[in-house]
Amino acid sequence: MVINNRPQVRYPRQGPSCMLVLVVIFFVIAGVTLIVNADEVREAIIPTATPEPTRNAVDLAARADRLRRDGQIIEAISLYQAAVTQDGTNVRFYPPLIELLVLLERGEEAVTLIRQANELAPGDEQVLLAMAAAYLAYGSRLQETGFRTEAMQNYDLADRAARDTIAVNSNIAAAYAYRAQALLYQNINNLFEAQEMINKAVELDEDNRIVLRGRATLLEYQGQYEAAVRIYEQLMRGANSDLERARLSLSIAYNNFALRNTPGAINYFNDALAYDPNNADAYDGLAYMYFLIGEYPRAQSNAEKAIELDPEMVRAKARLGASLFRQNNYERSTGAIFYLEQAVAKYGSPDITTAIYFNMLGLSYVYTDNKCDQARPLFEQVQAAIPDEPNSLYGLELCRDIEIRQ
Repeated sequence: MVINNRPQVRYPRQGPSCMLVLVVIFFVIAGVTLIVNADEVREAIIPTATPEPTRNAVDLAARADRLRRDGQIIEAISLYQAAVTQDGTNVRFYPPLIELLVLLERGEEAVTLIRQANELAPGDEQVLLAMAAAYLAYGSRLQETGFRTEAMQNYDLADRAARDTIAVNSNIAAAYAYRAQALLYQNINNLFEAQEMINKAVELDEDNRIVLRGRATLLEYQGQYEAAVRIYEQLMRGANSDLERARLSLSIAYNNFALRNTPGAINYFNDALAYDPNNADAYDGLAYMYFLIGEYPRAQSNAEKAIELDPEMVRAKARLGASLFRQNNYERSTGAIFYLEQAVAKYGSPDITTAIYFNMLGLSYVYTDNKCDQARPLFEQVQAAIPDEPNSLYGLELCRDIEIRQ
């Protein structure tokens, strides 16, 4: 008997084991699941950071504060606006933004924002103070664009806001200064009350820049132009931005004009343009100066530049029409009539400062087509406002002669 002790040969398996197949299938399914649900898986592994709008808005406002102190006004406004957009519920973002908008005479924007702030914190003293500034600025803008009634309404609202500020805190010097300005802008007969407001403001904080500007405004209304200039020069020394320097240069220019120093006024208007080359008010001021000294082509070119920069500026349209009138250009489409009609329509009725434009428009009608039917009502309006005004009397006499000849 033969016993075979050799071990049985084991051949390698010819395919994968069942376990391996199961493992592979598991990973394939898992991989497909990850691909299909990638967003959900990513969210689970790396959760999205929760935004912190309030913190970010505070940082923006803090950066804006630094820019404002450094005189970078435009950049500061942009950051304050971003802060308000990100967190419009933080009422502290509004007053400094309003202050800068007022500096740039962007009154309508300032009023819109301060109304939002007042809804958030009615009765807050800083909001009320900023409201007075905003309504003053918007009133001035309405005045220069020919909306005199609306301007007076805004000056009244500024007066109310200043009074409300004083009622909340009677130690805020700027509130008295704003109230003084609002009173003066409404009616020169408020001069005595405005003086009382300025006295109180000076008593509280004589070095406050808003108080200094209020004092200068009062001095202008009192005819003390040299004293007003000294205050504006004091403000100029403390100004930290070219935009503020431009605005102060304009004030000094007009006071020089009041002092009959037209060359000095022209120099200060040019200073304003050196600080702010796109200042429409400075070009308008130059147009007026050149008109007064009889340099009508230069008056025309400066008025045209002012209108280019600020198409709604009625004063500049009136000055342009007047300079064209003096150059015997009465054209209805491009000359004196075209611009004077726009100005007179905005002014509505003449007064001591605007009667000249009513008269010039009436005379333009007469000189072109003998249109006394259009001219006579203008002369009559001037006579109703200023009895025996000589230029309107001359216009009426011309029309009588024309009608007799016809």
